[in-house]
Amino acid sequence: MTAVEAIYENGVLKLQEPVALAEGAHVRVFIEDGPTTTNRSSRKTPAEIMAEIAAQSNPTGEIETGSIDHDKYLYGWAK
Repeated sequence: MTAVEAIYENGVLKLQEPVALAEGAHVRVFIEDGPTTTNRSSRKTPAEIMAEIAAQSNPTGEIETGSIDHDKYLYGWAK
């Protein structure tokens, strides 16, 4: 699956970048309406997102133990 931004003009979706498809290839299109950015460099990397999550404060005051308490966090009981 490939995600490509497009602009809808005069009844036609105009892709904003080339795609590797054979001429006449059949594809399925999913439309996600909403604001987009054409400047991909302004998007956050997964590492930046993870750093933001790690920097979040813990509202319960408990010591974070990561995946060691997986079952507690998901199901409410200790492993």
